[in-house]
Amino acid sequence: MVSPGNKRAAVVEVVEEGLCSLRAAARAVGLSWSSFCYRAKKASDWMVRLVGEITFGTASVATYWLSQPKFTLMASLSMGM
Repeated sequence: MVSPGNKRAAVVEVVEEGLCSLRAAARAVGLSWSSFCYRAKKASDWMVRLVGEITFGTASVATYWLSQPKFTLMASLSMGM
């Protein structure tokens, strides 16, 4: 199995040799045109912080809920907490 990054490199090499167009080379190696054009962006500081807070919050809530006895959970659910 060949990674998309290696396929991109092969497409560029074929095109630099002048053997065919970008689209034809991408098609030949089984790489969709949109995958060839894809460029990953670095996550912004805001997004990294948000994901960290969500992950931390989810872990805290899960730990809390798992540590509670069943009757306490049922009571809090029926009270709308």
